[in-house]
Amino acid sequence: MTLFVSTTGSGAKCPVCGRYFGRVHSRYTRTVADLPWHGVPMSLHIRVRRFFCENSSCKRAIFAERVPEAAAYTRKTDGLQRALSLIGFALGGRAGARVAKELGLLASRDTLLRKVRSAPLPGSAKVRVLGVDDWALRKGQTYGTVLVDLEHHKPIDLLPDREASSLADWLRDHPEVEFIGRDRSASYANGACEGAPQAVQIADRWHLLKNMSEVVERFVDRHHHLVRQAAKNVAEAQLIGHSLAESSEAMLSSRDEGEKRARREKRYARYLEVLQLHSQGISERAIARALSINRATVRKFIHADGFPERAPKKSSGSILEPYVPYIHRRWAEGCNNALLLWREIREKGYEGKAAMVRRYIRRLRAKLAQLRPEQHTQFLGAKTTFKAPTSRRAAWWLLKQTEDLPPERRTFVEQLCHLCPEAKEVQRVARGFRELLRERQPEALDRWLEAAKGSEAAELKGFAEGLIQDCEAVRATLTYEWSSGQTEGQINRLKFIKRQMYGRANFELLKARFLHVA
Repeated sequence: MTLFVSTTGSGAKCPVCGRYFGRVHSRYTRTVADLPWHGVPMSLHIRVRRFFCENSSCKRAIFAERVPEAAAYTRKTDGLQRALSLIGFALGGRAGARVAKELGLLASRDTLLRKVRSAPLPGSAKVRVLGVDDWALRKGQTYGTVLVDLEHHKPIDLLPDREASSLADWLRDHPEVEFIGRDRSASYANGACEGAPQAVQIADRWHLLKNMSEVVERFVDRHHHLVRQAAKNVAEAQLIGHSLAESSEAMLSSRDEGEKRARREKRYARYLEVLQLHSQGISERAIARALSINRATVRKFIHADGFPERAPKKSSGSILEPYVPYIHRRWAEGCNNALLLWREIREKGYEGKAAMVRRYIRRLRAKLAQLRPEQHTQFLGAKTTFKAPTSRRAAWWLLKQTEDLPPERRTFVEQLCHLCPEAKEVQRVARGFRELLRERQPEALDRWLEAAKGSEAAELKGFAEGLIQDCEAVRATLTYEWSSGQTEGQINRLKFIKRQMYGRANFELLKARFLHVA
């Protein structure tokens, strides 16, 4: 839709000499795009007059009268410019262009991105409580630093790297900062000390809890052979004492047990060779060279309490597993035909091949042959068998309160602490640290550090030594209320914006959209 608008008035003022003249030289039409009316694109055609300047001493011979201020310098009205800028900040280029088209705003993705890039960045107001954390422009390769005002819950700045010098320079320009919430990065700690020595550094509670859970996870990973044994004890208790052997989980595996045993025996022989060479005084590097294995493996063998079993691989389980109870029930009813069972469970949603069912039936038949007749019903009627958890999951079970765990997990934790008394101590010290952070007890920090340093677990000792090096920031965590939760939320928002713009999200464009708060 087109709307013609004519300027009014009998005269115009020369922009150079300031005189008014009424003699018209010519007229011309200027087209300006405007906001749509009910979804219909709208443009204004403004007829503008040109005038002679009759002042012989004036440098301007011909001048035009001014158009309305809403479209004084561009081909779009101010309202349309603001609308396109808001769409660009909110949605970016491609998505913004699609939405603009549906709304009747004719603008390409490049136009929207130009609007975002040309918009002035919001001014940096004074900040009293600063949150600092890193973010990944390209994960594993390029990292930057995000700065957030924790008091007013808004982003302040985005730095292109995570170096201590960059943070220190920014802090020198903002001497009003009183508190700095950060993770336990040494780079940010050094930058805060250099740039704002007057500020109180506060280590984030979430990062401290995460570090504590990682300590417990490393401890569990070092004793994963005991984790397997504890899980086996729980499974045997569930199956009412069959002392015998493999569970239905092992029967679902496609791997041959003979191959597993042969692989373990080979690794155990290598473990004995490493210990023998180490007892002769040979260095780790020489042992690794002589046996053609990695030096880290040699170090793990030497420092392990016993032969380190392979950690269980993370797996989502077999696709046949949900149908095992049905197969057991049908077997107890007298149906032992694998092909018939496969057809029945396929009608219930099973998408696997018949060969998998045949393999399981073959192993089930061999398993039942080892059991006494009265044990057949117990095995086939067992609802579940307990699986060995991953190191991370076992660590979380150790950290949680015992009464909050389901019965089988509670039994697993008890079995693990019985098999490894050191695990009981790690559980007690780790729970004490969580309680310390939850209740905010700065006066109890020194006692906890002494208890952790006196522990027999090397992981706890190392964690305590790291906290001592950053003791003031940890103590401030227990004293002040500030945390980096808002910073983590802003990083999530930054990730969303980065992924929304695909490959066009360079640093300048990303910074402009991130700092713009709609």
